[in-house]
Amino acid sequence: MTTLEKISDDLIISIKTKNEIKTSTLRGLKSKITEAEKISGKQLTDVEILGVISKYGKERLQSMDLFSQANRLDLFEIEEKQYKIVEEYLPKRLTTEEVELKVKELIKEKQLVGIKSLGIIMKEFSLNYAGQVDGKEVSEIAKKLL
Repeated sequence: MTTLEKISDDLIISIKTKNEIKTSTLRGLKSKITEAEKISGKQLTDVEILGVISKYGKERLQSMDLFSQANRLDLFEIEEKQYKIVEEYLPKRLTTEEVELKVKELIKEKQLVGIKSLGIIMKEFSLNYAGQVDGKEVSEIAKKLL
């Protein structure tokens, strides 16, 4: 079962159980995936879908941050619930230590030297660890180790 099929099945279940927050979250997620497919002009792979889901999750986190700064706890709670729903469709996040270890392994394996190798590291992580790690975190760790 692909990620998109799982989202579709869960959407049907949430509609039947009248879970409004999950229904609206999954509809929003499906619309983002559909929008990405229209832009690319092709059906997205599971890795690309994970990227869309990850981006949607980041939007929820940003909204949570803004609502907490504005002292809008009612909206913060809604965004938090939505983020937890989105998080269910993402693979387990790698810890900072795991990312650092994988970057070190990649540098050693490919014998990378210098900041010019950053692109190779970023490409490798985007292909193999989509949705599991934040690109900004990988970039910072790679710059430190190169």
